[in-house]
Amino acid sequence: MNSGDLNFGSGPFLLLKKNLTSFNKIYILTNDHHKFIGYLRSFDKHCNIILENVTEIWHEEVFVFFNQKKTNINKKNISTKEKYSPIIFLRGDTIIIISKFFAD
Repeated sequence: MNSGDLNFGSGPFLLLKKNLTSFNKIYILTNDHHKFIGYLRSFDKHCNIILENVTEIWHEEVFVFFNQKKTNINKKNISTKEKYSPIIFLRGDTIIIISKFFAD
């Protein structure tokens, strides 16, 4: 397949193409369970994506050390972390889900 044969006007890339012009936020989940919410600025045939005004959200377990052993006290010790970036590049092979962002 030549790069000239690629049609972004149909199939799975249609959602991405529509979001380039509509300026709606999109939601991306990666294989390390990080969530990215931002505005789509560019993508390619490998699903590499550039997002702007991005909020990255992930969860971390809080561990406590007893007698030099790392133990998780209970499952409720999970903290949610959040980070803002003005622009970010996501490699296509790490992306699991792409969706429109629907605010809660």
